[in-house]
Amino acid sequence: MKTALARAIAAIGVIAIGFATFTPAGAQAAPIDGVTAPGRATGSGKWGYVGQFGSLNKTAQPSLGDFIFPYAIDVNENEIVVTDSGLASWESGNKALGHSVQTFALTADPGAAGHGNYLGGGQYDIINTKSGVIDPHSILSPTAIDYYAIGTPRGPRGAAFGANGEVYALSYESGTPTASSVQMREYSSSTLADITNIWGPYDYRQTGALPGPVAVDTDAVGNVYATTNTGVVVYGSDGTFLSSVGFYFDQDGQNQGTRVNWPTRAVDVPREYGKPDYLGESLGLSVTEENGQIVVYLGDAGGYYQPDYKIHFPGGSSTAQYLKPASIKKYVLTTSGGIVDARWNPAGWKWTLDTSFGDNGAIQFPGSTLIDLFGSPRFTAQGVFGLEADPGSGTLYYSLNGVSGVKLGAVDLTTGQTAVSAPAPVNTPSAQQDSAMNFVRGIAVDDRGLVYATTQQSTTPSTTRAIVQIWGKTPTSIEGTAEAVAEPRSATLTWEESTVGYQQPDLLDYVVKYRKVGDTVWSAAAVPGGTTTSTELSRTITGLTPETDYEATITPFNEAGSGDPASVTWTTPAVDPAISVTKTGNGVSAGTAADALNVASGARVTFEYTISNGGNVAVTDVVLNDSVLGSVDLPTDFDGTLEPGESVTVSADGNIPAGSYSNTATATALAEGSDITATAVWHGFGVTSGLTLVKQGNGKTARSADKAVQVAADSPVTFSYSVTNTGNTAVTGLSLTDDVLGTVTRVTAPEGFDGTLAPGAAVTFEAIGDVPLGAYQNTAVASGTVTGTGTAVTVKDQWFGFGVAAGVAPDPDSPGLNKPGTDGGSKSPTLSATGGDGLAPLGLAAVLLSACGGVLLLLRRRAGTRIR
Repeated sequence: MKTALARAIAAIGVIAIGFATFTPAGAQAAPIDGVTAPGRATGSGKWGYVGQFGSLNKTAQPSLGDFIFPYAIDVNENEIVVTDSGLASWESGNKALGHSVQTFALTADPGAAGHGNYLGGGQYDIINTKSGVIDPHSILSPTAIDYYAIGTPRGPRGAAFGANGEVYALSYESGTPTASSVQMREYSSSTLADITNIWGPYDYRQTGALPGPVAVDTDAVGNVYATTNTGVVVYGSDGTFLSSVGFYFDQDGQNQGTRVNWPTRAVDVPREYGKPDYLGESLGLSVTEENGQIVVYLGDAGGYYQPDYKIHFPGGSSTAQYLKPASIKKYVLTTSGGIVDARWNPAGWKWTLDTSFGDNGAIQFPGSTLIDLFGSPRFTAQGVFGLEADPGSGTLYYSLNGVSGVKLGAVDLTTGQTAVSAPAPVNTPSAQQDSAMNFVRGIAVDDRGLVYATTQQSTTPSTTRAIVQIWGKTPTSIEGTAEAVAEPRSATLTWEESTVGYQQPDLLDYVVKYRKVGDTVWSAAAVPGGTTTSTELSRTITGLTPETDYEATITPFNEAGSGDPASVTWTTPAVDPAISVTKTGNGVSAGTAADALNVASGARVTFEYTISNGGNVAVTDVVLNDSVLGSVDLPTDFDGTLEPGESVTVSADGNIPAGSYSNTATATALAEGSDITATAVWHGFGVTSGLTLVKQGNGKTARSADKAVQVAADSPVTFSYSVTNTGNTAVTGLSLTDDVLGTVTRVTAPEGFDGTLAPGAAVTFEAIGDVPLGAYQNTAVASGTVTGTGTAVTVKDQWFGFGVAAGVAPDPDSPGLNKPGTDGGSKSPTLSATGGDGLAPLGLAAVLLSACGGVLLLLRRRAGTRIR
């Protein structure tokens, strides 16, 4: 069954094009708000125009980017292939136009910043002359063009990339038909430099024929699928014919031509026409995978029974019946299990109509009409020209052309239900404006889910346009995510990100508008940094009035339009200026005398001052003074102004004198024209430290040898040690050590001494030890820790004594080491032993004399005299 739909649609366009002259319209005088901008949608999840490329050429053989009838399109990563069908051989007009396969490389993401018409502030520059510019958004570069010359197979229709980057292109016309005329070219790459395979004879009587091919696609392993007049044929990557389905060989292995026979047509037509599995002229094709199986979507045109069209007017009815509607069918394909037929299905593949798709296996589009005009049929119908399966979104896109004009639609990829949306003209664009389209043929989807479509306007002189348009979805909703932090004269708004997902171009801007509650006019919040757009997630609004209710909206924008905005309300508070100052010394806060920092007297302390704006308005002319140090210079890069929440820190050094110390920091500033002040006090204590030690033996001091105290040799001496704290803080852990007697622990005063000696206080230790014969010396050491500084303090004192020999009375009041009768001083003279016993009487006499001397000395001491 073949209809004249494709030729009729082409002829409609050719009549106008042949006589039209293109006159570009002027550019839009002013930017247009996104709410009304042609092509741009309002609200999240909607389709909008993102970009375009291609230029109408109605006068000459095309160059790269020139189109007259852009037909098929396919996108493979950053590569694009487009066919231009040109005028058919039976149509009137310049046959040199079109008839090309063209490839391009994407150099920028469509709709990215700098590659579209978004200006900022929610406005777009609607330029009505873009269709005269091949690449108005600078998104691609041309790769190659192959022009199909007159006399060769022409009328390029379908185009597709192969699994390894090959390019396949179909020719609808056979040129000068021969039995071996070929309808499909395979290029090795997008450079179109060489053709590696040519296959598909035009003659339908040959095995693997491709009569009237319109669409082509490939699967993951490189098999190539192409529509024929009424069906689909499949070739291997080497051109081997594998299988087919359609008019001649359906999924049950039946020749569909036998389903409507001439003798039984009155019964066959009402029974067969309109059945989901009955194929008309095949136009649209898309191949994908679902659950590991190959799935083929096939679109066809509406039709009627030829040549006996009157069969559709049973009983002389004036209204045609049993007309076949255009449809989309879904076949699940397996590479085995089918009926092997050398003519139609040599590989034995099995085609199964998925009856769960659409209505019993098909989505049908009514609208076919047939009238009997003076004995001749006049037929119009819909036709599914383009199909593109997008597993990424679970969507099947289709283009429907026919009596009802353009329709770019979409259904669920699995079920065929229409609960999904598709691109469409937005905001009533004029013929030269973004998203305007009167015919859509080819459809493709890129890796980001953006939709590409070959579109054409009507061909009257003022509206002719033939381009590839690109669509994407508006930004993700940010509704309910905004918050406001208000100051008396400003507010900072924050919100969550409008995430960029599949089918969406890049986010370009957040437009913030605000007003007083109750006002009707919105104001735009300034974009920071002097730019026109910002994707930052906060914005500060200034110039507000204190104690006033405000509201704001934050709207995300991309090239396709705007998403659902976030809204927020707030009330600016009353003016409440306040500053504070904090002060530390060596990093320690000491706001009271009890918290005073102890440092060594005269030590240099580093003071740090922090002045903070704890109010809700800015303060200016900030100054700092210290009651002791005087004016304190603030940092050189500080301009004297603190916004709410801001602070400035500076440091200065000063010496701490002995004893209690305090100073006061005073910060002053201007707020709303009035002086405000804050103070902070810091306390310190200059620590002095010192100990004195007085050591006595038997109540007498003797700090040098010439002051030695005489005692009887080996007699016990009572030592006392008096330690006094001469500093201004307590000494803790006080201990006493005697280098002869060891650690002294006995304290005679004060009672209950615990090792801590207050300023000016004294403690007395006591110990008893023997003084040996002769000169004697010991040293006492007192030590402790100074409270506050933690430093050690030590003092020592010496005591000298002299042990007098037995039989000689010591004179404790006569200090010195030249004592009689000891080994340590001058002794009574004795004669040296120079001989034998003859000297014994002399020695005895000396002893007696010495004894007498001792008695005499004793008598003299008692009489108060001293021997010298």
